[in-house]
Amino acid sequence: MKNFAKKLAPNNRKAAILTLFIFLLPVLLIMLGFSVDLAYMHLVKTELRLASDNAARVAADNLSRYEDECDAKDAGINVAKQFTVAGSPLRLRSDDFDFGRATADENGVFNFNPNGSPYNAVRVNAVRNAKSIDGPVPLFFSRLVGNKEFTPEITAIASFINVDICLVLDRSTSMKFRVDSNETGMSLSDRRFCRAPNGSSRWAALDKAVRVFHDELRKNTAEEQISVITFGSDLDNVQPGLCGRLPSASLDLPLTTNIDSADGTINTLSNSVWNGNTEIAAGIDLAVAELASPRSRRFADRVMIVLTDGFPTAGDAIASAANAAAQRITVYAITFGPDGDQTYMKQVAAAGHGEHAHAATENELKAIFKRFAAKATILIQ
Repeated sequence: MKNFAKKLAPNNRKAAILTLFIFLLPVLLIMLGFSVDLAYMHLVKTELRLASDNAARVAADNLSRYEDECDAKDAGINVAKQFTVAGSPLRLRSDDFDFGRATADENGVFNFNPNGSPYNAVRVNAVRNAKSIDGPVPLFFSRLVGNKEFTPEITAIASFINVDICLVLDRSTSMKFRVDSNETGMSLSDRRFCRAPNGSSRWAALDKAVRVFHDELRKNTAEEQISVITFGSDLDNVQPGLCGRLPSASLDLPLTTNIDSADGTINTLSNSVWNGNTEIAAGIDLAVAELASPRSRRFADRVMIVLTDGFPTAGDAIASAANAAAQRITVYAITFGPDGDQTYMKQVAAAGHGEHAHAATENELKAIFKRFAAKATILIQ
């Protein structure tokens, strides 16, 4: 009997194992099915992410270049069709696209505001559900337990930076003084009066600083337009026939994407004769007109940088800066040299929702222009 029991024991174990295997087989198959479906769901989400990212990117680029929301949507829809999601092209609708403004918070995280203006971002809401064109994604094995479909949703945001910038520069006679000069005026008999500014002048230092500014613009990814406006005063109101007569403000370079032409404009001014007082308001007003002209872009941030080495001799630059801010133009102000009216220009910058900085030396002026180039070309002001 003992030998017979010993012979039955292994057979009983084999039968038990076989029974357990048969019992667990459906469970194993379901788990395998879940694994297959899970991998498939990850693949579909990756495909949806790739398609929506590219649709948002192309739509944002189109909006940046052509400033037409309908064209931007069409471009995004056409690109999405080139990407396969769950075996078929991703088909988006116009209402899957939102336009708004992306700005960075204090932690550097960008947030999308669909009501923000001007637009600088496109959001794509890519979904596969019962309301989408292609419906939800069918699953393979999960339907055995009642999960027949997968409804992934991906939000993709792409932004761009367009900036229109006006440099509003002082060409009053005092800009021919040395940077550290304490001179209070220049007589008509001064040999500098009817000459272009020399290499030790404040204007020569400004020329170098503006070139630093332009170099910084060339380095970043923003799409900028640049304009140059100078201000002084109309000498005909003082004494007709004086040398260096120009209007109180002049548009020396209309808005252009050609930064090299801005360097050329500054070079021309550096080799020209000009004189006058300091009508800052006239320069700001002309910059507002240029930044609101047909040459400005609908979805571009608008910035002006106003530099002076003196005190205002006419007009209300604070009121002019407030008017600029009302037309979504940010006004940065720079005072240069010992006679720059820092108190007044701080008020100008505050009215223009911008920032003021003072430079006592050429190197400080270069550093300020370099910093303002960065501030003017970021998404958040």
